[in-house]
Amino acid sequence: MANSVALRLAGITRETKDPPAGTIDRNPDGTPTGVLKEDAQGLVTRLIPRATAADEERGIRELVKGFNAEGMTGVKDPGISAQSWAAYQRVLADSALSVRVFALWSGGSSVEDARRVIASAPRRRARTRARGPPPDQRRREAVHGRLRRRAHGVGCMTSGTGT
Repeated sequence: MANSVALRLAGITRETKDPPAGTIDRNPDGTPTGVLKEDAQGLVTRLIPRATAADEERGIRELVKGFNAEGMTGVKDPGISAQSWAAYQRVLADSALSVRVFALWSGGSSVEDARRVIASAPRRRARTRARGPPPDQRRREAVHGRLRRRAHGVGCMTSGTGT
């Protein structure tokens, strides 16, 4: 959803054609409603500055606090980058990641992009985290009421319609 200022900054008008893999919802007179579907979102999101590593880490910490306040124990984060993964690792190292995280790496828009991501993914660390602490440590932590949840998965997905 984009407001009128965002639409104006992006140059989206009644004359703007829908991108090949997206839709701009329109009022009966053809003016954009602000609802941008699929790739049409990129017309506005390209204008948003990228988050810094500090921004991502701060966001993860705030997310965890919010989830803890609501009693939620897990989150799925689709399309993360190496910067996001590093932020999760820093929060985890501080013992501040008290929710389970299923992180899906952004695979790009082609099979070759996905292969590059898979080849560069920190698999060894991810597999270690997937198993969690050894059973005796889990028992010990559970007994003391300090069972901590860890980042537990790395997946890879591609966006687009590649085969």
